Amino acid sequence: MTGSSKKYTGKDVGGLFHQIGQPELETAWHHNVQSTSLAAPGVETFVIAGSGFGTPQAYEFAPTEAGLPDMTQPPRPHCVDGDGVATMDSLIGVPTRWQAQGTQRGKPVHLVTLPKMGHGNTVGAPEATDLLYEILMK
Repeated sequence: MTGSSKKYTGKDVGGLFHQIGQPELETAWHHNVQSTSLAAPGVETFVIAGSGFGTPQAYEFAPTEAGLPDMTQPPRPHCVDGDGVATMDSLIGVPTRWQAQGTQRGKPVHLVTLPKMGHGNTVGAPEATDLLYEILMK
C-alpha cells in the first residue's frame, strides 16, 4: 500500500488495521502470518489455479492529513494476472518452492493453471471437476 508520505508493505498491515480501529481484521491478519503453508506437504500434490483475471497486487491509498493511508476512501488497485483473488505469483509461487524442498522426498508437485478461471470456480467449474476426477481416478 502506498500513500504520499509512506510506503506500507505486508508486514505493516496488522498495524494499519489496529490504527483504523479494526481489531477483528488485525487478529485475522496475525493468524494468517502464523500459517505454515511454506512447508512442503511431502506427498504428491496437485495445485489447481485459475488465471486470466486482473488481480490486485498492491493498493494505493490517498493520504490523510496525518500522513496515514485514508481507509475511508476506495484505494486504487494495481493489478496483475491471477484468479481475481490471488495473484499468479502467489498461486504458483509457494508450490514451486515446495518442489525444491527436500521434504518432498521426490514426490512431485503438479501445477495446473486453468485459463479464464476465477478463484471461486477452480473447484466447482466443469473443467476443474473433470480434472479433479481425472486426478483422483489415476
